Amino acid sequence: MNAGLIDEIVNSVLAQLQPAPAIPSAPEVATLAPAGHVAQAAAPAVATPVEVSAAVITADLLAKQVAGVREIRIGEKSILTPAATDWLKAKRITWSRGRSCAASAIETPGSARWCLILQSVTPVVSGVKDWLLKQSAGWRAELSGTVGEAVEQAVGLVAKAEVQGAVIITEAPEVAACRANRNGAIRATAVAGRSSWTSIRSQLSPNIVCVRPSGLAFMELRNLLKDIGESSPTIPSGWDK
Repeated sequence: MNAGLIDEIVNSVLAQLQPAPAIPSAPEVATLAPAGHVAQAAAPAVATPVEVSAAVITADLLAKQVAGVREIRIGEKSILTPAATDWLKAKRITWSRGRSCAASAIETPGSARWCLILQSVTPVVSGVKDWLLKQSAGWRAELSGTVGEAVEQAVGLVAKAEVQGAVIITEAPEVAACRANRNGAIRATAVAGRSSWTSIRSQLSPNIVCVRPSGLAFMELRNLLKDIGESSPTIPSGWDK
């Protein structure tokens, strides 16, 4: 075998062992938007109010149903728990009721002299409310979601002379009374029970009474409200001095 043939065989083998040359990749070409085109931003939070009509609206319920919205509208008979109110504030979500009034009417007899505003509802409170509306004349009852809402409703009713007085059932009676007394036409007080009512009535003749329901049995709460309903708030002598 001559040298030329050997070189030809070696060159052929070396050519097969060498890696194939890399294929140059196509250069990246930036995609340009057509003239006048404006890039769309990410979709903002939902601006349309979301309806929440549950009877009792809790923070857990809101976290599941209204995450990412800006405003909700609760049912006219819905009760917003304090934790739910705090959750809405933390998320900066505004809320309103299904109608313009601050609370929803349960019973509105035309001759009502006292309004029972239920911000805290328990089985005892519910039972007393039912008894009061059936057995005791001169009462109306309404639901409210927060302490502030209950105070606003009570002050509005009394100041406009729609009723002579209002009773707010809440677990924060002292706070409610303090806030109600910001209005000069209001004489609000927190009452612990029937025994304290007798003394408070003679000294203050309050037109807004705030009651904490926890710890009161059915008969205690019923008799207290019955006594309150039989009173007619009048400005005490020398009150303006």
